[in-house]
Amino acid sequence: MNTPSATDLRRVLDLVHDLDDGPENELARMGAILGSDMTTLSTVDHVEGRLVAARSTPDESNFIRVPSFHRVFTLHPGFAAFRAGALRPGTSTAWSDVTNLRELRRNPLYTDFFAPRGTRDQLLCVFRLNRREGHLLSFNRSRRGWTGRDRAVVELISAHLARALARRAELTRLRRALTRRDTLDAAADRLAALTPREREIVEELGRGASDRDIARALGIRERTVHKHLEQAYRKLGVNSRTQAAALLHD
Repeated sequence: MNTPSATDLRRVLDLVHDLDDGPENELARMGAILGSDMTTLSTVDHVEGRLVAARSTPDESNFIRVPSFHRVFTLHPGFAAFRAGALRPGTSTAWSDVTNLRELRRNPLYTDFFAPRGTRDQLLCVFRLNRREGHLLSFNRSRRGWTGRDRAVVELISAHLARALARRAELTRLRRALTRRDTLDAAADRLAALTPREREIVEELGRGASDRDIARALGIRERTVHKHLEQAYRKLGVNSRTQAAALLHD
């Protein structure tokens, strides 16, 4: 079969509806659609040639927890193909497309990690690339060769998975921006509660002035500076001059 069946499309549609709730949690369903023995979603730093993160199903197949795997990761046929420009984002590629079984059997990554688990071929798709990182969705099987239907399904899943991950990244960015805005607003409210003299003294703190320097600059006694600082700390909800000065720079 070279095209997805109606059943395939219904299963992918059901999967897409749940991707926003946690794409990594749907790996088992993706693998079931493809008939995969192991399914993995990885984040790869393609500048440093480093595996950043990975989720696999079954979980015990996740190689990211094995230090020696990281040392040979760049021997992955898919990584080599990407570096050579033979792995196009959004297009599925199999090991059998870029290497042969003889070469695989000489590859330490394959012989030490994939062969012992019965893997003979892998179908993968790279997506959501930026200047440094990309996601890699891969499906492992104990037999070599993938049909046109398999490739079309992987590309369909990957396209929707890429959108779900992009939406999650944007939501994370917005939440961080909101938290930052809330922090700035709270700091502004606390600073507004200071008297002009207290604000003046806190600003001097921000410039690195000592209590003695502040007293001389403002023409007041050092003990008076201490009293103003006590009141300012209470209003600002801080316990030290460093914390008080930091509010001015938020």
